[in-house]
Amino acid sequence: MAISRNPEMLKITIPNLLKHSDWVLLLLDNESEEVLDLALDFQKKNYYKIWLRRSSIPHDVIFRDGKPLNYHKRWKAVKGIVRDEIFINLRRSLALGQKGYDRIDMLLFPDQDEIFTDFLPELLERFWESEYRGIALKMVHVVNDMRTIKDDIMRHHVHIMKYSQDLSGFPWQFQNMFHPMTWDQIMKVQYYSVHLAYLQPEERNWRKQNWKNNNLVGCDLWKLNADVICLRPEEIANTFLRKPDERLS
Repeated sequence: MAISRNPEMLKITIPNLLKHSDWVLLLLDNESEEVLDLALDFQKKNYYKIWLRRSSIPHDVIFRDGKPLNYHKRWKAVKGIVRDEIFINLRRSLALGQKGYDRIDMLLFPDQDEIFTDFLPELLERFWESEYRGIALKMVHVVNDMRTIKDDIMRHHVHIMKYSQDLSGFPWQFQNMFHPMTWDQIMKVQYYSVHLAYLQPEERNWRKQNWKNNNLVGCDLWKLNADVICLRPEEIANTFLRKPDERLS
C-alpha cells in the first residue's frame, strides 16, 4: 500500500491491512513527517509483518513551466510509476528468499483510504477457486462515522489479484487495472471494501481544496445498526433500497 498523508486515517487502514495479510509492504510517497513517524512506529511494533520502503519519486515534481505540481496533479502524473514500484519492491523482497517472505499467493492492493470488511476471507476463498486473476471492488462510502453510508457512482477498482511476477502498474490504466490482466479475467463484486475519504470533516475539507471538490451538500445518507465492516455485502446493498435517513446539509 502506498501511503503519503493523513496519519489519523492510516491508523485505521494499516491495521486493517495487517489483519488480512501475512505481511505488508508500505511504500512511502510524498509523505508528511507525521506519516513517516507513524509508519516507523507501525514497523517497530509489527517488525516481522511490515516491509517499509520509499518511492523513487521526489516530493516536488516540476512541470514544464518550472512550477511544482500540486498534490492532485503530482499524483496523477506519477501514480502509475509509484504503483509499479510496489511490484518492483515485492519482487526484490521475494528474491531475498527469506523464510516467510519468499512466496505470495494473493495480493491485497488497497489505496491508503480504503479498508476491507470482515467478510473478505469468504470472498478470497471463492476467488482462489475461480479462474479469475483479479477482483474489482465497488466500495461503500462512510460519512462522519462507520454507521453512516452514502451511495456513489464510483466504478469498480481492482484491489485484489493472484500474484505473478509479471504484474505491473505502469503505464497507469483506468479503474486501477494492472498489466497484463484483461477485464475478462476480473471478478466484479460490491461492498467488500469501505472508502474512508468522507469519514472525517478534516479529510473532506482537504479533498475539497487539494483533490476533487466532491461536494456532499444535499447528499443522501443511510444509517446502519452496526459498523459497516460488520455487515454482509447483501445487507449493505439492501440498505440502499430503502429511503435515505437524512440528507447532508
